[in-house]
Amino acid sequence: MGNKNRHKVRGLTTALRATRRERDQLKRDIRELIQYADEETQRLHLENEWLKQEQEQFQLRVLELKQQVDHLSLCLNQKQEQIPYLNSVDLTMRQSDETKFGWHDNGQAIDLADLNLAFVGGRPNVRRMVIQELCIQYELKNWVEIPSFEYATTRQNRLKAKLHSCQLIFLVTGYMNHPLTEKISHLHHSGALSGRVVLLNCKGRSGIVREVLHHVTQLLY
Repeated sequence: MGNKNRHKVRGLTTALRATRRERDQLKRDIRELIQYADEETQRLHLENEWLKQEQEQFQLRVLELKQQVDHLSLCLNQKQEQIPYLNSVDLTMRQSDETKFGWHDNGQAIDLADLNLAFVGGRPNVRRMVIQELCIQYELKNWVEIPSFEYATTRQNRLKAKLHSCQLIFLVTGYMNHPLTEKISHLHHSGALSGRVVLLNCKGRSGIVREVLHHVTQLLY
């Protein structure tokens, strides 16, 4: 074999080796691509299954919320239908209370104009509403307010000066602190207060008004 042929064979051999290397690299690249494609396919499959589950849960939640809305709408409609009836019942009860507590048994209307009442403790807004109702409906003109916490550290002489002219002293026990209760109790038992001390267990406006009128009728009649 001549030099020319040997040179040609070496060139072909080198080219063949390079081609094989490229082939092997392509095989590796193809395997990597196939593996990557399989992994992506698996990932997308799992993600798709997860999305399906999420969609099903979302649809169930939407259905539950729709049922709740329907139920609340039904309840609201029922409540709205009951409003006229409840208003009529409330009016009847208020009229009954006014008839029972706003008038004495002999038919004489209760008049608080000549009385001096004291209201001790209780929530400020309820106390104001009670006094306002007694002023408007029963002519209350003279009263004393003693907020629970404001007078907790007050000397007994000051309490005596505030309460000595009151014929009825109403204590809202649910909203009073212990020191103030003790001071008023001591003044009462020592004879320093000429008025009657009344403990009220009720806390609401209507209950307090009823009790006040009840004790006023006992005092006056």
